[in-house]
Amino acid sequence: MELQEYLSIIRKRIILIIAITLLAAITSGVVSYFVIKPVYKSDISVIIGKVDNGTTTNVQASSYNDLMMYQKMVKTYAELAKSRTVADDVIKKLNLNMKAEDLISMISVAPKGDTEFITITAKSKNPQDAVN
Repeated sequence: MELQEYLSIIRKRIILIIAITLLAAITSGVVSYFVIKPVYKSDISVIIGKVDNGTTTNVQASSYNDLMMYQKMVKTYAELAKSRTVADDVIKKLNLNMKAEDLISMISVAPKGDTEFITITAKSKNPQDAVN
């Protein structure tokens, strides 16, 4: 087939093409606005290890071994942050009305590569729960 034949077929079906496109756009808009509920997310990054407090009189450079130790501790703390003990403590301190399993399912904890940072993310359908 040549290009003119393809253009002829498109011209014949242009109304069908436009109708299907509009129907798909309207359907996706209605579904996303009325059916899908928004999920709110809040996150925080935490550093594990020594933090320089800005004084220059007693600055000690971290050795390579200290750095490696903190990077390994990040993985341990990431698992600890998802534990039931921590969830129970958070629920008690914030007076939340939820079970520990519900809180744990809202939380995800991820170490940032080979750094000393942990990112803790909370997702909820209630914005205030995500913030807390």
